[in-house]
Amino acid sequence: MIDDRQRLSITLTKSAAEVLDDLAKRSGKTKAEIVRNALFLEKYAQDAWSEKGHVIVERGGEKREVLPR
Repeated sequence: MIDDRQRLSITLTKSAAEVLDDLAKRSGKTKAEIVRNALFLEKYAQDAWSEKGHVIVERGGEKREVLPR
């Protein structure tokens, strides 16, 4: 089996590292899984925006559009 993974190192601010730690603890996932999920969501959003689509998030019955930064 060929391993197609690539190891990388990133530098985070203290607040970003705390967010990553919190997300990992709350979800029961590893930090690597959180980063992979974030990449998936970013790609999904970028693909939608590049096709003139919209990304809508609903929380508590309220819908909000996520805009590109």
